[in-house]
Amino acid sequence: MTPAELIHQARADGVTLGLKPDGSLKAGGLPEALTRWLPTIREHKAGIVEALAFPVIATSTPPARRWFLYFPDRHPVEIFRSPPATLTDVLVDNPGTIAAEPVLDQVQARCNATSDDTALIRSWLASIGETDATAINEVLTKCGSDPEALDYFMGQACDQGHHQAQELAPPPAAHSCRTCQHFRRPGLSGGYCNGDRPDLAHVYGAHHTLRQIPADNGKTCGQWRSSV
Repeated sequence: MTPAELIHQARADGVTLGLKPDGSLKAGGLPEALTRWLPTIREHKAGIVEALAFPVIATSTPPARRWFLYFPDRHPVEIFRSPPATLTDVLVDNPGTIAAEPVLDQVQARCNATSDDTALIRSWLASIGETDATAINEVLTKCGSDPEALDYFMGQACDQGHHQAQELAPPPAAHSCRTCQHFRRPGLSGGYCNGDRPDLAHVYGAHHTLRQIPADNGKTCGQWRSSV
């Protein structure tokens, strides 16, 4: 058991540990709990004092988006950081923290991501032909506030990056709407055609430039133009 874990387990049992002005250890709480914990506290006194006074900066800890923060006077707190933050940054930004534990999510474990997530997601959006500024901003805003959205889009970006790295030569672009220069996807819609296809129904009124995607998804479209 580390000193930080001991401090929090004691607190959960009704014992509060802290430092006096002279740096010595003080303990308070329910008499019954104090009786149970005093032998353990005495045994680990030096480590507890050090944990309360000097949070350990472990530079080998990798950057992470999720962290559990430990405090001497309250329950642990989970925080979310994007882009991933180092242990040093987390402790500096959260005064009073005596320890911090990274929670490596599935995306980080798969990608070992230490660069700017936003740049990676932007690159992926560009690779799939997403050029609409409103749609891009919506995705990035969602990723900045929703860990599940960030997990999803980072997964897409990382998976595509891994796939591209494995390819010796890219295959010809598939003849479909999603690989066509005329494809547009405003917001988080499924996508529309921006080409000159009078046979397709308009999306937002009779004179709107966007039209519905054809039933065959562009496989036989005479106006298809590769976007890759």
